Amino acid sequence: MKKTLRLLSLVFLSACSHSTENEETLQENEEAFPSHFSTETDKFINAVFGDQGGTIRGFDLGDPKIKIKDMESLSLIDEADSTLAYSFESKDFELVDINYKFNAQEKLDGVQVDIYLNEEGQTNEMYTAIRKYFTLKFGPAAGNEPKETWPVNGGGSVSIKAVNHKIDHGLQINYYKAS
Repeated sequence: MKKTLRLLSLVFLSACSHSTENEETLQENEEAFPSHFSTETDKFINAVFGDQGGTIRGFDLGDPKIKIKDMESLSLIDEADSTLAYSFESKDFELVDINYKFNAQEKLDGVQVDIYLNEEGQTNEMYTAIRKYFTLKFGPAAGNEPKETWPVNGGGSVSIKAVNHKIDHGLQINYYKAS
């Protein structure tokens, strides 16, 4: 009987310490990624990445080309054997290009998302918001800024890069299969 009580006590204490560790990790994530982004930023992120599940816009790396062609709701701007390119413009005139890349078996092998923003300040806010989105969706990033990567469904990774030139402002996001 005493052994059973000791065992139960150890299990209880162990569970309590894991709960504290999880709460500390959650608190660290909230501090690292502030939640004060505008509703417009959240809407824009949903428009880009979709809310249908999957890795991006309801799709996972390895999905067949025909599935993406049949289900993608954006405007198709280019189609080739190894790519499908889609584009849309936000109400604030930000432009988003999404290029799905396929291997010889017509399976999704990578996705490049180019987000063209109007101002340099938008790039910094959007970069931080997308980092938070990736961390919440995929877990902690490997590596350090600016070379962070997040693991994604289908055995791949995603990375983000800020682009700030004299006239170009935006982000480039790359999903790719592990080699």
